[in-house]
Amino acid sequence: MTSRLEPAGAGAVIERLGPVAFRLAVEHVPLGLRLTVERGWFLGLPIPRSLLPVADATEIEHDGAFYFDVDLTLPLIGRMIHYRGWMKPVETTA
Repeated sequence: MTSRLEPAGAGAVIERLGPVAFRLAVEHVPLGLRLTVERGWFLGLPIPRSLLPVADATEIEHDGAFYFDVDLTLPLIGRMIHYRGWMKPVETTA
């Protein structure tokens, strides 16, 4: 799965996953960040708030690596996606 994050003003980012985009509020918590879905779009059309997924998403940095755990649940349907993992920057020489 590939997603793209871009800034969306103070304290927010837009995450794009194919035809879906979500505006996520970014909150600092003791170990890192918590992300909350504020708005969403499908093919550029707004998704009603009552149909937006509920996110349990945390991200932390530890020893130069970025760890994430994201669980999205849809109202009335249940889990939409759950993924976790880590990323580490690749060091390059110039």
